Amino acid sequence: MVQHLIVFLIFSLVVFCNGMAQAGPTQTMVRENPLTAEAHFSSYDLEPNKPVQLNVTMHLPKGYRAYGDKFRIQIMEPDGFRYQNFTIQGLKKFHDENSAQDKMGVIDSAVMNIVMEAPASLPSGEHPMKIDISYQACTKSYCLFPTTLSVTAPFLFHGLTSEIPKAISVESARMNDTTEVLKVLLPILLGLTLVFLAFRITGRLRWVVSAGIILILLFFIGKEISGWIPAQGAGQSSTPLHWQKFTLENLALAKKEHRPVLVDFWAEWCSACHELEDKSFSDPHFIQAVQKFTLLRFDATESTPTLDALQEKYSIVALPTLLFFDREGLYRKDLQVIEFMDGPALTQHVLKLNK
Repeated sequence: MVQHLIVFLIFSLVVFCNGMAQAGPTQTMVRENPLTAEAHFSSYDLEPNKPVQLNVTMHLPKGYRAYGDKFRIQIMEPDGFRYQNFTIQGLKKFHDENSAQDKMGVIDSAVMNIVMEAPASLPSGEHPMKIDISYQACTKSYCLFPTTLSVTAPFLFHGLTSEIPKAISVESARMNDTTEVLKVLLPILLGLTLVFLAFRITGRLRWVVSAGIILILLFFIGKEISGWIPAQGAGQSSTPLHWQKFTLENLALAKKEHRPVLVDFWAEWCSACHELEDKSFSDPHFIQAVQKFTLLRFDATESTPTLDALQEKYSIVALPTLLFFDREGLYRKDLQVIEFMDGPALTQHVLKLNK
């Protein structure tokens, strides 16, 4: 009986090791939200319109770093709280591969200090303070999408019994509306004034005023259309590979032409994506290996409904992510890559699709 048990244990160990070996370099354990945090107020008792500090102690697992300038906070509840500023104590310097510069960020642990004030309209009693902390964490192999962590801290509020009138906030909204209207009306009034002057004066001065009117009109027209022209070179490949935009039409066309497909999900903020572009996609052997591929690329720099749907469909939790489809259009989940791979390793990985 004991001999049978020993044989069974040895057989199980061999099967487990063999499965680990076959998993290959693509089965990276990715934590979608690696940051953990605990929050507490510097004083449990809060009073209306008096500054108080909320301290948030943050922790990151080994190997992760979160950019200090990417942190954002939003007070979710209770309503009416406002914060003046926040600072992060314990930021550490690290080398950022994306910008090739030294950056400050959270490594291991740090403390965020948020100075805020409670509204007088809040009812007296115990309340939970809930804030959302948005951040972005990376490792040397991949960058996670910007994500949000919710933290809660209880407090006891000693406030007023009656609500504060909302006249101040209404007046502020009116002032903002007035400012927006003036932004539109002032250029129009200025232009009409110059037109009036142009008809009232004669000689060389009239030509000067007319030229001024044209320049002002060109200035404001230029400001309006500047957002229509896309920045040149943004997101374009520095390699001789021919990348196309990832669309269902391009994916279907590749299936129709019986071409394997490589899809690259990348972002401007992803340092590992840029490293993949510069070091791996430029490898001559990789370029040769994907000559008969349809190469598609999806820009995940900004969150969109399309990106959300693709993340859910293909389990994309970090960048860079590479997806593979065979000549029949079948998605090869076993070949998905969620990390940086050097040129030789990526070349060998791509060749698996041809086997």
